[in-house]
Amino acid sequence: MSEWIIFPFCAILFAAIILPFAGAQNDAHPPKPAHKISEDLVYSRKEEKENGTELRMRIGSIMEKHKTFGLKSGKSAICDLNSCRRGDSLLLAIVIPDDRDDFLFDFEILVDDMTIYKQSGHTRGFGLRSFFIALPDLPRQKGEKQKLRIINHGAEDIFIKELSLLPRFYKWLSLPLPENDFTLSLLTDPNNVSNFDRIAALKDAPGVRKAFSMEMRYGNAAPADRDRMIDAIKKRCAERNLSFVAIPCSWWAGTPKEVFDRIDFQQVCWSDSDNHDEGDALKKLLGDKWDIRYGLTVPNMWSSTPWQTMNNPELNALRHERLKGMMDKINEILKDELIAVISENEPAYWAFEESDGRYPVKRTPLWADFNPHTVKDAEKDGVILDPSDGLDMVERAWLQMNLSRYIQNTIDVICQSKPDAQVYSHALLDYTHFPFFGTGHARPYAEVARVNNARLGVEMLWKTDMDALWRIREWGPWANVNREECDSFSVIYHVATLQACFIMGADMLNSYNWSGMGREGDPIAYFNEFLNNVASGGCVALAEEREADEWYPLKEWQGIITQNDAFPWGNQLELKLRCCRFNSYLQIWITKGMDGPIVAYRTLDVNDFAWNGPTTIDLGDIANLAQLDTAYLHLKAGEDWEYFGTERGPAYRYICNMPRERRRSQYVINRTSDIESIALTLSSEVKQ
Repeated sequence: MSEWIIFPFCAILFAAIILPFAGAQNDAHPPKPAHKISEDLVYSRKEEKENGTELRMRIGSIMEKHKTFGLKSGKSAICDLNSCRRGDSLLLAIVIPDDRDDFLFDFEILVDDMTIYKQSGHTRGFGLRSFFIALPDLPRQKGEKQKLRIINHGAEDIFIKELSLLPRFYKWLSLPLPENDFTLSLLTDPNNVSNFDRIAALKDAPGVRKAFSMEMRYGNAAPADRDRMIDAIKKRCAERNLSFVAIPCSWWAGTPKEVFDRIDFQQVCWSDSDNHDEGDALKKLLGDKWDIRYGLTVPNMWSSTPWQTMNNPELNALRHERLKGMMDKINEILKDELIAVISENEPAYWAFEESDGRYPVKRTPLWADFNPHTVKDAEKDGVILDPSDGLDMVERAWLQMNLSRYIQNTIDVICQSKPDAQVYSHALLDYTHFPFFGTGHARPYAEVARVNNARLGVEMLWKTDMDALWRIREWGPWANVNREECDSFSVIYHVATLQACFIMGADMLNSYNWSGMGREGDPIAYFNEFLNNVASGGCVALAEEREADEWYPLKEWQGIITQNDAFPWGNQLELKLRCCRFNSYLQIWITKGMDGPIVAYRTLDVNDFAWNGPTTIDLGDIANLAQLDTAYLHLKAGEDWEYFGTERGPAYRYICNMPRERRRSQYVINRTSDIESIALTLSSEVKQ
């Protein structure tokens, strides 16, 4: 959102929108013909083939296709492990087969009949989900193969895309992060010298590059003003030795003047509750399709800025010409300082009921866009875009695809200038948003930003949706291109979001409106806390039970983890344990609630523990928790184990090694590295 809007937008603009499946029927409209467009826009496809099951679905501009090994409920599959040792890992990737709001998985992995891993929980949305499993050092005879078994305990089938052995994975995880591995960028007016002083005063951290960003309003900027702005940016880069992130924008304060003047450049809304007559201009634009329930996006609370349609060819030609001119100047003058280009800021349909408060009547539900050019483009794809009889799933899917196509066309213009920088798209990471919210389909708005020739750029606010980030990192390189800071949530949630983006492999976090943080807390302290955590090796103490006095026998123990509600994503436990019996194992797991889903699991042997002090145990992956979840730690030991603590339980620390988790995410994102990956072949287990 542009800096010129001073009202905190977060609590209003993106408030939850309750959409019905369909609007009221109108007898004046004939039944809709069958859609010509493929239903792949909406629904997943499952096809049984000789070598497995193929699952496919369109996510953004990308058609995902996955060949999988299907494992039915209650069934198991096996494979051989020829060589594994301490320091190796398994990578298991499953495919969530559809886009329901709530898919439950529950599986167990055994090696030679010993359980080494369990995981269960809820997730949503079609696509990959990866799990890392640390392998214990299990005994075997020389040359003897071990049997790995996967059991599906869930009520639904699971579909396995990949099962790989990663030799010496922990050695690779321990390598330091490279220089400029992560960018912390702060949106700043180049004329605000005091903000540059604050950026320069931020602490240094290994692998973190500091930068500043600015919206470059190409839609309405005069060439002379544009050139002065670019010169000022170059000056600030030189003075502070900072990199620059460009955000060419024709929305919000960058809206072209022509959009204010021409109704055919504006979005047309629909609401069953709209009984306000907009006048002759709208009637002329819509012709015989006019209905009192159609309306415009103005007046509104955002300085009555009209929202522009994304389908008027004349407006798009105007935008593209001005964008090309802006990008050519950026490349000419800022080539050495430029590290990233972010496409637009919040291009969206005007479906924000709470921001519609200055419209003469209450419009709910509120849908868009039904500009004649949009309707015509839908017809070219075989879709009759008619809100008077409700919006079916294909119409909604087309609207989502249409916004993605607009972003793609903008990206294509940016790329024509061949910037020597990463290019990112931009959309909200949000499930409570038109056109899919309320339909039962878990289709995040971020899908519209999944386009070709650009990395995924998402906008985040409020609390951190880690389930969504787990899904998005499977799509490839990404960044949080707009962290809206003025969201009224305590600064601890802002720190948590920044750290979550870091560990989930984001290239960058670009902070919007950070200098206006008030109720949230001190932004400089927030940024420095993150930088301190990275500089200290990334170990963030989330929970700590340090009281201890002597050794106690250990058979089974469970206790609640006193965790940081804002950042519950630990991947390591620090415990002081000992055992004198060879081939005696300890199982450690964490559950959501006392008897809830298992969110982390690790099996260890006596050689995994230090004798003279506490041992840091890597859980193989971060715990699959959400903010505010209550977590329980469980220990189950073989013979002759002891813990150091009190009668109440062991002394422990539950922590997150941020650089290690970031490297795991980068492995998933890139799917290539200098780590040798050995594919394991599963086969159905037939009980004798």
